[in-house]
Amino acid sequence: MGLVSIVVPAYNAEETLNKCLDSLICQTHKDIEIIVVNDGSTDKTYDICNEYQFKDDRVKVIHTENHGVSSARNTGIDHASGEYLMFCDSDDYVSKFWCEKLHEAISKETDAMISCNFVTVNMKGEAFDTGKRPYIKNGLSEVTYYELYLSGLSPFGWNKIYSTKIINMHKIRFEEEVSLSEDVYFNLLYLEHCSRCLILGEELYFYLQREGSLEHRYHPDLMEQRLGVFYKRIRYIKDEEISAYCDNWLYRFILILDNVFDERNKLSYLN
Repeated sequence: MGLVSIVVPAYNAEETLNKCLDSLICQTHKDIEIIVVNDGSTDKTYDICNEYQFKDDRVKVIHTENHGVSSARNTGIDHASGEYLMFCDSDDYVSKFWCEKLHEAISKETDAMISCNFVTVNMKGEAFDTGKRPYIKNGLSEVTYYELYLSGLSPFGWNKIYSTKIINMHKIRFEEEVSLSEDVYFNLLYLEHCSRCLILGEELYFYLQREGSLEHRYHPDLMEQRLGVFYKRIRYIKDEEISAYCDNWLYRFILILDNVFDERNKLSYLN
């Protein structure tokens, strides 16, 4: 069927890890290995990992010191033996068809970056509309990278499936010194070796959004980090879409000005 390695970075995830791993071991695509990287947790994550390793021999656990999510993902990549690679965050859970549908897609479209649709949920498992994503058709649709960006599906690693051969041949890894948008940089490195982008419209991943998550914390260098993402992406935007892309980012940069001039921000962009 094609072995798929699923990397799960876990740090102090005792509240959510059981639900995450239960959804993975129940995948309809059975030819999987689940690599859980315990990133120096100080709660019951260590015990939960070992429990699932004992319960299902497809679960492999690596205990490390705390070095952050990018380091944990890279450790998982280094230990992956599957033909394909997927990521799942320990806060989240997936449809039982998540792996099967994405594996089926990449088996037919080996040269494409393939992203599936997802649902944003709260701690109670209730779905809510973030207002970020336009309507996405079911089935497999070819899109430009700009259209993938507009769909809200481009930044993430957990809604995609990758060729392990491409990742290892080109030494693609997460940048461990980057605290924001590390998935974006990883995906752009991978996109260099893809001929097109495809969207699988089915909602196969359930993303937990809660207060206090990293993406909602104050970042003094947010403008610098977002500028880096803006320039990294622009090379993948078609000429006829550049104007719309820049207009979209202009609005985002205006919003970031609140962060730049926050009283806590000691960085100066005016010198």
